[in-house]
Amino acid sequence: MGGCCYSSPSSLEVPPPVESQIQIDDLKNDGINQDWVCPEFSISDLLTATKNFSSDEIVSSDASTDIVYKGQIENLGFAAVKKLKPRTWPSRFRFAIEAQRVWELKHKRVVKFFGYGCDKKERLLVAEFLPKDTLAKRLFDRTTLPLNLSCFVFAYSFRESGSCMIDELEKSETMEWGMRLRVAYCIAEALDFCSNASASYSNLSAYTILFDKDGDACLSCFGLLKENEDDQRTTGSVNSQSVIYRFGTVLVNLLTGKQIPPSHAPEMINGKNVIDLMDPNLEGKFSAEEATVVLQMASRCLQYEDRESLNTKDLVATLEALQHKPQDEEASSSGLEPLQTTSEIPSVETKEEASSPSQLSPLGEACSKRDLNVIHEILVKTQYEDDKDFSECSLEEWLPEKSDVEADVQLGHEAFENKDFASASQYYEKVIIEDKRVIFPSVYARRCLSSLFCKKPEAAFSDANKAIDTYPDWPTGHYLMSLVLAQSGMPTESAGYFEQATLLEQKSQGTMVREEES
Repeated sequence: MGGCCYSSPSSLEVPPPVESQIQIDDLKNDGINQDWVCPEFSISDLLTATKNFSSDEIVSSDASTDIVYKGQIENLGFAAVKKLKPRTWPSRFRFAIEAQRVWELKHKRVVKFFGYGCDKKERLLVAEFLPKDTLAKRLFDRTTLPLNLSCFVFAYSFRESGSCMIDELEKSETMEWGMRLRVAYCIAEALDFCSNASASYSNLSAYTILFDKDGDACLSCFGLLKENEDDQRTTGSVNSQSVIYRFGTVLVNLLTGKQIPPSHAPEMINGKNVIDLMDPNLEGKFSAEEATVVLQMASRCLQYEDRESLNTKDLVATLEALQHKPQDEEASSSGLEPLQTTSEIPSVETKEEASSPSQLSPLGEACSKRDLNVIHEILVKTQYEDDKDFSECSLEEWLPEKSDVEADVQLGHEAFENKDFASASQYYEKVIIEDKRVIFPSVYARRCLSSLFCKKPEAAFSDANKAIDTYPDWPTGHYLMSLVLAQSGMPTESAGYFEQATLLEQKSQGTMVREEES
């Protein structure tokens, strides 16, 4: 299998974008200056590398249905291959130009970009494969399961591999505070590089932060690609309305150890004391002064009026000081404004909305009482309401067997409504591909509840977690996770998810009210 080839784009008739620094003549010089020309991989090589894009090779997928596969390429070793939807880049030539732009962006805090592949149907990106998990995996998927779930993990792993895989479990231990500071510093360095290179970055989150062979955090290079060929992001600095805000969200993740929708990061830290915010899994092993510096930085990143005044060099300088600062040194020496132990975030809601007492929804009431039968009735009644916001995703975009999938979904719904929970779980299983994607959120919710009825808390935990991961702004997923954790003897964790669910409901209701008024 050949590693890669350099193809002349002479057959591509669309002219390059005006802002591109790459000229047509440069790319037509096939075999010349190949040390700086972005490699083009043949589609056949990438098909072979990923075993024909086997679902077994999927390592991640996102809401846009772009999927990343693990592949093995001759002379390169393991690589991450991202499969894009062709309609986002209909012009093969413009896609090649954009790949060349990303190829030129090289930095120690950005995953190495190997090249691209394209033909009439496919748009593919190829990058270095980093096997040491994402920040999300390290922060959110720790082994903090109740006894019955922990026993399931050991029993399952022993049955599958003949060993308890203790080493694998140890890898998900709590990330230490010093490492969290290091992650924040490394990502600030990466964003500063992007700013200096006049490059934007898309979808910064704990899921796009990986770890290199030295254990340092770095950004996935895939985020450097414009989201589509009509994207006009050519500013000379990081987009303050997205990347700086998202960096603030990552800082909140590092402080709390919790997975939260970006839109709800302000509510997470609003008026909270830094000690109360900190990840309980740290067990108090952190510097309150350093945490306060990070909290204040997160607060400023999340405040609209401060985003434009912040710059990436300030972020790097402040976090760099924390890497070497003695424990007894005052945090006020960091260069930021005088520190506070709480962070006030202006809310978009009016004072009347903020002060009005929140009332639990019927689902919230049922989950608080752990009434599975009432929850079942609610999920039956609200199926179409839950799915309507996500039904625009066409089945043809990711599955050719549309009619078969719809049939399985319908059979699963019928079994669920008739309280045949074992059959419902089996039908729903057919429409979940390798635990990566599901058609509608109701499938996750109903299978989660079915598992609870069948006394399978580990399966319910998995589906609730997937629902939150895939649909982070959907309150039902958080309510179900709260229920699962409460049933498993984890009241503190359960309360956290319950609170998040109510916040999501309040925000959704506020949006609906404003839309009706307008």
